Amino acid sequence: MKDSFEKGLISVILPIYNVESYLKKGIESILSQTYNNLEIILIDDGSTDKSGDICDYYARRDSRIKVFHTVNRGLGEARNYGFEVSRGEYILYIDPDDWINDIYIDVMYKSLVDSGADFVQPSMKHVTRNNIKYLNKYTDKRCLLSNEEYMKKVLIGESSVSVAGKLFKRNVIDSIKNPVGRLFEDNAIICSYVHLSRFVYIENKAVYYYTSTRLNSITSSITKKGLKDYIWSYNVLIKDCKKYFPELRAEVIANYRVGIFYLWSMPVKQTPFIYLVFPKLLEKSDYYGFVYMRVAKKYITKHINSYLKMPTKRKLQAMSICYFPWLYVLYLKLRELPIWSFRQKRIRKEMWQ
Repeated sequence: MKDSFEKGLISVILPIYNVESYLKKGIESILSQTYNNLEIILIDDGSTDKSGDICDYYARRDSRIKVFHTVNRGLGEARNYGFEVSRGEYILYIDPDDWINDIYIDVMYKSLVDSGADFVQPSMKHVTRNNIKYLNKYTDKRCLLSNEEYMKKVLIGESSVSVAGKLFKRNVIDSIKNPVGRLFEDNAIICSYVHLSRFVYIENKAVYYYTSTRLNSITSSITKKGLKDYIWSYNVLIKDCKKYFPELRAEVIANYRVGIFYLWSMPVKQTPFIYLVFPKLLEKSDYYGFVYMRVAKKYITKHINSYLKMPTKRKLQAMSICYFPWLYVLYLKLRELPIWSFRQKRIRKEMWQ
């Protein structure tokens, strides 16, 4: 292991758009790292809140921070721009509403160098609105995996599809551009990253805190574009997996079925009770959600035997989403009550088996 002054330069890239309530915590967690050889690149992607001002404030405090203010072009283009202006031998993307523990980069760098891997997957804790954290099961063990072994873990839900939080060797990913103008781009690009990597190391000491329930985030809101891009991202994932990892055909199909389930649940979660019971009250502009809900329901019904193999909890959720969507929404509302919080504190079990 190299001495501290010999450690390689790591470029930490944050694409930022209207996250003023979360941004300070994220930046502070980077500045508190025990690893010092960093360049911190903040891409203000046309924010209309105070995010840009917060970036400038921290740039005045720490010379390692570089701020670039751009017009709003989306997450993919912001990441691409950050990569272009970066100089580091290693690349770490972090979403601005997330944060990391103090030893995160030190541990990730050591694991990358010592293991000979091409990128490192950290432990990830999902943080809810009630600040309750869930630890993903796949981070229980530290291990070195081949690219095919790691891709299988991604497909069966034992590893994260997210690009954020992973520490990459620059020369491994320099030929890959993030999709521009699309949502759910991580789903579409992960297979390419894994294909170009020979080995991936899973590290459980470095903890990435992922804010999964920000109200205006991509994953917690649904639009017509979001639904279309979600389907597009899965089509890309399936195509790439068939091309690069043909042995994982069964896992790809299973992953797609999980994706269909999630696609169906997204509009259900955000459709008011009254509209679920009386859909004719919907405005014409809102019917796109119901169109996709019908498509997903048709697919789930056709492959019901596969869905019945899920754990009992997920099986019940699938049935309620398909046939009693208002009941599923009621279940989600009840989960937000304080009386349920004690049950949410335990470590989340593996979602799909």
